[in-house]
Amino acid sequence: GCGGLFNSETGTLTSPNYPQDYSHNLECEWTIVVVFGNRASIIFDPNFYIE
Repeated sequence: GCGGLFNSETGTLTSPNYPQDYSHNLECEWTIVVVFGNRASIIFDPNFYIE
């Protein structure tokens, strides 16, 4: 699937079919949950590209 709730301590988010191209008009929405008092660090791959 594409999008959803992400509440793991560590992990990787990818588009469907990664590393292949994603489908046309694909829309993904993720909600990232962080335990109160903690911080989230989001690091984008240098090849990250969106249209």
